Amino acid sequence: MFGEIPISSKLYNFLPVLPVYCIIIIVNISMFKYFIFDGSGFSLLKLLTIPPFLICSFMTVLTHSYSMFTDPGKVEPNLLPTEVSTNNDELFCKKCNKRRPARTHHCRICQRCVLKMDHHCPWVANCVGYNNQKYFYQFLFYSTLGDFIAFLCLLFRLFQTDFTVPVGTGKQTQLTTWDLLYLMRDPIFLIIGTMTALAMTAAIGFLFFFQTHIISKNQTTLENKSLKDHRDNPYYHHEGIHNLKIVLGMQSFYEWFIPVFNPNVYNNGHFYTTPRDKDNQNNKNYLVLGDDVDVSQIVIK
Repeated sequence: MFGEIPISSKLYNFLPVLPVYCIIIIVNISMFKYFIFDGSGFSLLKLLTIPPFLICSFMTVLTHSYSMFTDPGKVEPNLLPTEVSTNNDELFCKKCNKRRPARTHHCRICQRCVLKMDHHCPWVANCVGYNNQKYFYQFLFYSTLGDFIAFLCLLFRLFQTDFTVPVGTGKQTQLTTWDLLYLMRDPIFLIIGTMTALAMTAAIGFLFFFQTHIISKNQTTLENKSLKDHRDNPYYHHEGIHNLKIVLGMQSFYEWFIPVFNPNVYNNGHFYTTPRDKDNQNNKNYLVLGDDVDVSQIVIK
């Protein structure tokens, strides 16, 4: 979505997003047609499941859009230390021929360096990085929960479905394959919706738990692959809940569920705290800041 690539390449990279919305449409049509407006009237089950499903459905689309249309983070030269060796691949990108901060990686698809790059996700047509990691994580959470609720509701309705094929008399007793498919269209689509919700619950749920694991270790996917032990991660804080707060929000627990991202003193995209080196004031990856400091405006000279 972002990067120094032709518009034709951006449109091509956007193609994998189409199946995502096809899946969202299938699950939502199935829920509305066969559960919410199925003609069975009000029930306690509907009262308990419909509101959270609608919230999850809305937030899935919203957070997916935020993940897709938010710039994951570009390198700002005025926020970089001046003493950077061009021989250090970690702090200098030979492809961009530019200095870059720690935890920044070059994306070959976007053809640019991305701050705190986690990975390039084809399903959002964008890199997951510093500015949109929270939105991507929320997308995984809401879509997993919404698909799980949909699966339970559709499975419940599936057990109540009558699969008997209505057969007429006389000439109508011989049904063709197309006649059979037409008569069974609702049960077939209900099965498709149920299996789609189950598949997405398993697939996206796996990604959600993996992202939870690495965020709780203050890692990215790329760092997780390169580190044999999370204790070798210089950015690791021993309290997992603190690592989650760094990405999801430091102010309150409610902030975790709202698609609003605020930089903090532990993570501003260009500089990160390294707890093991807190006493080393020469380490420019660690900053001791007051509460009134706007970390987005920090300039290190």
